[in-house]
Amino acid sequence: MTRDKQTTPGKDFVNLKEWQAAGDILNRAIELVNKNGWQQGEVLPSSKVCLTTAIERAWQEKKYSLVDFNYAREALSKILKVPRDPQPLPSDPLAVPYWGRHFMEWNDAPGRTREQVINTLKAALILANELAEKSKR
Repeated sequence: MTRDKQTTPGKDFVNLKEWQAAGDILNRAIELVNKNGWQQGEVLPSSKVCLTTAIERAWQEKKYSLVDFNYAREALSKILKVPRDPQPLPSDPLAVPYWGRHFMEWNDAPGRTREQVINTLKAALILANELAEKSKR
């Protein structure tokens, strides 16, 4: 017997809160790029943010859970068509690959623009919101 989630009082919708939090993180990342400016290829710390730094700062600001952060990363990964979790490279000295490597590589690609970064974050936000709605069904 299956339960209808919409008619079961008090029933939690699977993944709803996580996708909503992911949407909040992605929305805040857009705000951070707009407010602080976008940077590409910086080695030294900067007040400007790249795609990766924007979602990381957005996640840390309100102390979202790591699960919420991973849902935001998942939405962004789906839009960029890159794996959420990078695999180690043979020449990588890090024992654990940098979590945002694929996002950083995309952000730093020659010719990338601030508008592309904003549009990508907006697309990921739309996807997270759609998946939140879908989880209600």
